[in-house]
Amino acid sequence: LVQMAARALGVEVRFVATDWNHLADGLAEGRYDLAVGGITRTMARAAEGGFTRPYLTIGKSPLARLEDAYRFRDLASIDQPGVRVAVNPGGTNETFARAMLKKATIVVFDDNLSIPEAIASGKADVMFTDNIEARLVARNDQRLAAIRPDAPLTRETLGWMAPRDDQPFLNWLNLFLEQAELDGELERVKSTWF
Repeated sequence: LVQMAARALGVEVRFVATDWNHLADGLAEGRYDLAVGGITRTMARAAEGGFTRPYLTIGKSPLARLEDAYRFRDLASIDQPGVRVAVNPGGTNETFARAMLKKATIVVFDDNLSIPEAIASGKADVMFTDNIEARLVARNDQRLAAIRPDAPLTRETLGWMAPRDDQPFLNWLNLFLEQAELDGELERVKSTWF
């Protein structure tokens, strides 16, 4: 979808790695023009940058080892003493875990991409992530299972984040997403990737 937007704008995409703690700062400082890739639209984030209209509705789902999936069917079964819940700092998954869990142990991993391997290898028991990511990770690592991804624990939307003061760019992005939805391209992208 980002590549399609870039072609429509006549620019080339260059991806820049960042993390949740530096996402808004990178936009404000001009290190990149647009933040994409699983960015949940929240009021706190909207105070730091401008969001496009949503392009996907998601929800939090647990991801666990396949052999432990039966243990973690709901929040009550996860929020137990001795259960280690992995989070990455600064993201909505950490916020959700800290708000919902009182008995489980929260274990912070600096690199979100390392958490599935930590779960598979027994360094943590479960993580919360969006249901799309849970499905993709479980599909790519047969040691893991997405738990109830069709009945997520929350409902949230994803959007692209741009600098707050660039309303013309946000307007263009919103029109692009609207057109992609109207001509069926957005649905084709969703069915290909999700």
